[in-house]
Amino acid sequence: MLSIINHMKITRRQLKALIVESYIEDYAKHSTMNLGQVLRHLRYLTDLPDTPRLEALKQRLRWIANDLYYTVTPGQWHHTQAELDELSKYTYADLLKMGFDPDFADEMLGED
Repeated sequence: MLSIINHMKITRRQLKALIVESYIEDYAKHSTMNLGQVLRHLRYLTDLPDTPRLEALKQRLRWIANDLYYTVTPGQWHHTQAELDELSKYTYADLLKMGFDPDFADEMLGED
């Protein structure tokens, strides 16, 4: 039994590495979804329902600036761990598509 317990021990360095790895993965996945949102705004730069093109452009540029901010800032600053854990279930490709396509995001997040 003592042998099993010794194998289960984790060093501080290993624990720190696991925490850092988890933090980086949460950060990267959160950023990927926000990048998808930026790409959507770029794709539809002057296209906003019932909005003149110039006004649509201004609004899209504001959203791009906002989503770029959230792309580069850690999700841990403004999301709960439960929200980040939800994102961790998805691939980077799915997260990019979820950011780009709100209907796909609703479909994916509604799976549970």
